[in-house]
Amino acid sequence: MHDIARVALYFRTSFNYFSKKAYITPLVKKPGLDEDEASNFGPVSSLSVLSKTLERAVRRQLECHLNSACLFPSHQSGYRWHHSTETVLLRVCSDIITHLDKGEYTLTAFLDLSAALDTVDRDILVERLSRTFGIQGTAIEWFQSYLPT
Repeated sequence: MHDIARVALYFRTSFNYFSKKAYITPLVKKPGLDEDEASNFGPVSSLSVLSKTLERAVRRQLECHLNSACLFPSHQSGYRWHHSTETVLLRVCSDIITHLDKGEYTLTAFLDLSAALDTVDRDILVERLSRTFGIQGTAIEWFQSYLPT
């Protein structure tokens, strides 16, 4: 984790300039919708190759760190290698069937947390990455510089 963070910090000034820029292209949300109606379009942003490459490299190193230190919650499927929506659905269905076979009641609640990252406090996130997940030094400095203020 430290190697990529060190390189990213070295190029921080120029990288932040390029990483915060995206080309926005309006695309029709569904085929067949009226292309003269602005509400039928959705924005698609294209980030720079350098930005996406660095994000992927940091993600891989972070995943490696979290896996090797057993810091992922055991039931977390999102953002994990060989875990997917299907993995979660199989687990939920299996649990429901198991409890119904035992004559127990089941209750399921579904939450849409797709916009949750927009509400995360940056300082709390950085503190948590440092204390709970052991990210220190240049790696935590990279996250501090990368996350929006």
